[in-house]
This record gives sequence, structure tokens and C-alpha cells, in this order.
Amino acid sequence: MSVKTETSRSTKRMWYTVCGALLLAAAVFLCWQKVQAADTISYDPYADSVTATSPIVSGPNNAVGGPNGGTASMAGVNASLTLDMGKGEEGTQTLKVYLGQIGAQANMTVAFLDGNQTLITSETRQLGVDFNASTQNFAYNWATYGKAYRYVRLSSAAGAGVNVDAVEALGYIGSTPAQDTDGDGIPDRQEQQNGTDPLVPNPAAGGQNNTGGSSSTLPRTTPAGGTSSGASGQVNPPPAGNNDQDGDGMPDDWEKAHGLNPQDKTDATKDPDHDELTNLVEYQIGSDPQKYDTDGDGMPDGWEYRHGLDVNKNDADGDPDGDFLTNLGEYRHNTDPQKADDLYKVFGKACSDKKFSAWDWVLFLALVAAAVIAGAKAMRAGAASGTQSTKNGKNSNSKVS
Repeated sequence: MSVKTETSRSTKRMWYTVCGALLLAAAVFLCWQKVQAADTISYDPYADSVTATSPIVSGPNNAVGGPNGGTASMAGVNASLTLDMGKGEEGTQTLKVYLGQIGAQANMTVAFLDGNQTLITSETRQLGVDFNASTQNFAYNWATYGKAYRYVRLSSAAGAGVNVDAVEALGYIGSTPAQDTDGDGIPDRQEQQNGTDPLVPNPAAGGQNNTGGSSSTLPRTTPAGGTSSGASGQVNPPPAGNNDQDGDGMPDDWEKAHGLNPQDKTDATKDPDHDELTNLVEYQIGSDPQKYDTDGDGMPDGWEYRHGLDVNKNDADGDPDGDFLTNLGEYRHNTDPQKADDLYKVFGKACSDKKFSAWDWVLFLALVAAAVIAGAKAMRAGAASGTQSTKNGKNSNSKVS
């Protein structure tokens, strides 16, 4: 066989190999693209973009995404910044605002807006000078308002020099593949794909709200003189007795120490820190009625109380159910810290979420088949070349002998 013929076969074998590899890569790429397209929403708890800003706000895009040390500067009175949490990942629970340096005392207002940028509720808070990074939690519960918030407007009514690093929705639609905000048994993401509202229970599902997130009322009671039912393990203090002018169950000294009125009986049922625990319950379990998160571990007192955790101990890294998801992780993913979870369902991507059409499968299989054929031809060309080389070798040996 001539050198030219051998070169031709080697070239064919190389091209068959290259074509097969390219076709197989195209098939894999098609599959990967379809998997990625199935989740068109990014599903993160932070703002995705800036919707509006006043002229006296500099670096507004620094408030987009997670906290990273870069800040948007609200540099004057009436400075305003509106952030979009993202379509399909609207906030349903408390908003955590990551602040940078605060150059002067300021009255900061956080407004929660719906998808039409209509005001749902707002809260104004006075911030003092602080040259260190800090956070502020602004309470929100979708069950109270019947709406999730898509937009957050931050503004400064007085003072200047407030720097915002990021905003985070501690509970939001579609936070995990298994997240079911309305508790109807249909995950948020599936409801979004079906065109139904993930905040309105589907009557056909017949489910109950069991997300582990916030609710408007406490689902359990605390027996007198014992430990709270559930698993909180915090012993109730003795009754207020004679040291209780208004007879609301809270001692006068305790009320004064925590900014309450010892002559106002109605404040037993109030909730000034918006953690969904009444002042009376806060007294009974030893938490601070003026702090949303008494122990500062990132989990609201009400959520800890309902899930049997200690509101006076930083147990964010605990894992009582042994599922390798910390208590703080359970809170952020709206799961139960006392019940082991399937982490694949919490963090993974369910195969049923991926939508492949018949034509997608035809194209995928055609590419794979073409890659196999090209590979087979390359192997045959290589085998033929080897056979011919063997024959040539034998002929050469015969001539020599």
C-alpha cells in the first residue's frame, strides 16, 4: 500500500474521531442547556437589580446581590433606593438589611412593595452613627398581608451617610425545590410552572401549611410551671404576684426594664419587636420583648420558640435532627430543625422539573447515534489500516527472504 493511501486512511480516521467527539459534545450541551432552562429563575434571597434611585444615591448597584463590603451610599436627606428582589422569588418573610458605615444619625424607612410597586407596609427606624458593618431586621409575614413583596424601597427621611451593602429576604418563594410557601402540597416552583399562585393554597391539593416558616399565631401553649410543649425546654418563671399593678402576668419591674407600661394591661398581648411572640410569652420564656432576635443568632425568637430551640442561646450551628443542616440553615430554607430532611430535596434539582419535548429527545438521540456511527467508522478505518500494515509487513519479509 502506498504512503498516500495510508495517509488518506489516517486522515479519515482522525476526522471520524473529531466528528464523533463534536457530535457527542453537542448532545451533552443540548441536555445541559435544557436542564438549565428548566430553572429560568435564579432563586436567590438577595435583590437582583435596581429599579429606581434618587440623584443623591451613589453606587446603587452595590446593593444588588449578597453582602460583599461594597455599598450604595444614601448621601443626603430624602435619598431613596428601590430594589427588585426578582420575579418569581418574591419575599414572604423578614427582610434583613446589611448596612455599611452610618455617618450620621438617620431615620431610615424600609417600604415593602408588591409586583405593581404598590405599598404593602413600611417601617421607619432611627439609626445612630456606626462606623462598622451591621444589620437590621425588618419584620414581614406574608400571611399577615396576603401578599409577598417583590420590591423594597429604602429611604432616609432625615440625616445622611447611610450605606447599604445588601438586602436579604429570609423567606421567599421558591427558595428550594421543595419549598411550599402556602402549604398545599405543591412546591412553589411547580406552581410557577403550572401558572398557579404559590401563595394561595390549591383546593384540590387539600394540604395544610407545614412549611416551618412564620405564621400569624403561635401553634402551641406553655403549661403553667412547666416546660413549653414542643421542645423549647425553657422553664416558666413564677407568676407576677403582687408586683403586677395591671394584673397582666408580667412583673412591674420587668415591664419597666423592657420599656413596657406596668399600668397598661393590654401590652401583654402586644408584640413591639414583631417576632410573633407576645410580651407575656417573652416574659415567660425569658426573651427580650424589644429584640426580634434576643440571642443574635440570626433566627427570630418566635421561630426558635415554635421549633423547640433556645431563644437565649446562640444555637445557630446546632443540628438536633442530625440531618447535617444547621438550625440557621433550617430557618433559611423553611424546614423543621427537629425533623431530618432529605438534603437532595432541599438543595437538589428534581428531575420532574425538567421539561424535554419529543423533538428535543429526537435531536438528542440523533446526535448520539451520529457520534456512535462516526466512532465506529473511525475504529474500522483504524482496523483496516492495521490489517494493511500487517500485510505489507509480511510481503516485505517475503521479498527479503
